[in-house]
Amino acid sequence: MKFNPRLLLAPLFAVLLFACSKEDNETPEQGGPGNGTPGKSEIQIRVDGGPWQTRVAGAAVRFRDGYYAIADIDGDDVGSYILIRWMGGVGTHAYKEVAANEGTHVHYLIDEGNNYVPYYLTPAGMHVSGGGVTITSMGDKDGYITGTFLVDPAGYGDVLDKQAKIEGKFKVKKGW
Repeated sequence: MKFNPRLLLAPLFAVLLFACSKEDNETPEQGGPGNGTPGKSEIQIRVDGGPWQTRVAGAAVRFRDGYYAIADIDGDDVGSYILIRWMGGVGTHAYKEVAANEGTHVHYLIDEGNNYVPYYLTPAGMHVSGGGVTITSMGDKDGYITGTFLVDPAGYGDVLDKQAKIEGKFKVKKGW
């Protein structure tokens, strides 16, 4: 059976999408200029130093187990989905071990395209990507969680044997 990383976070995507509404967010035109400076409730991402892609984000979710998550809410419209999950507050959070069920994770899925995750395959085996999710504010003053993420290298391809560099920035309204 072929490994399908798209199935890993499908339930979490569903929870986040139903928990968020576009009414609480401004459009990308009202936010940042699309050059890596997020506006209100946005996630920006780029692959291998390419152009920044701006996505409208739903409100950040806080789970009972101490995890936080943010996701875009316009994935169906634009044909790609972004999910970021971490535990803890301000600081840099390294990615989870490959076999671990819990931990920091970034997932960038492009319909009919690549599926980027923070682990990759080499002839020596599966490896955790470098980088992490860096939270610069938990929104205590302005109500927005801000930060960046780096996945270097991110794995993609049928068996995650291809590699790319994923960079991102976000400014997302707190949902609690």
